[in-house]
Amino acid sequence: TREITYNLKKYNFFIKYIEALKNGGYGYANNYILHNIKSNYHLIVNPDIIFYKNTFYQAIFFLEKNPDIALLTPAVFDLQLQQQFLCKKNPTLLSQFLRLIFKHKKIILKNYLAKYEYLDHDYQQIIYDIPNCTGCFMFFRTEILQQLKGFDERFFYYMDDADLSRRTLQIAKTVYVPQIKVIHEYQGDAYKNKKLRNIAIKSAIKYFLKWGGLF
Repeated sequence: TREITYNLKKYNFFIKYIEALKNGGYGYANNYILHNIKSNYHLIVNPDIIFYKNTFYQAIFFLEKNPDIALLTPAVFDLQLQQQFLCKKNPTLLSQFLRLIFKHKKIILKNYLAKYEYLDHDYQQIIYDIPNCTGCFMFFRTEILQQLKGFDERFFYYMDDADLSRRTLQIAKTVYVPQIKVIHEYQGDAYKNKKLRNIAIKSAIKYFLKWGGLF
């Protein structure tokens, strides 16, 4: 393991970079430091996320005021500042098949997909108890994340956020807060790369073997 620490005394904080010994997947990498975390809050985030100036302040403020909330998900926008609707129900085989095959058409079972993506809810309002929060930005209460032992490392990539969100909701509450905003340079790699698409399919199989709920 290689560790590099950057002391930023001017801003009263420091950054420690820890390099894992292997590429064990997204969950493995995030769990790598889980036993060493000593904090009130912990952020799991994709590298292609852009924060607003007050993103962290608002997230911390909300959780300080709501101690029963364990996981917070924000309003996510693309580079053109169009909102991405990333609150979702628990995955089913049908929902994953439709999103993978008809991603850009979405005319097949349109209402079914709309409900899966929580489009029957008002994204301008706070939504409680989201069963499937996006993994691009998961703002956790650290003690709950440690209690859950982080990600299930059987998921190398994809479906790991759905699994972690679902386990979180079994012991605490989750929330979507529209006032907290980030920009996501969404790549959609599974739709472009055959290898990643196969990984996504394998992860989905593992998810349904664990949780059931094919339809």
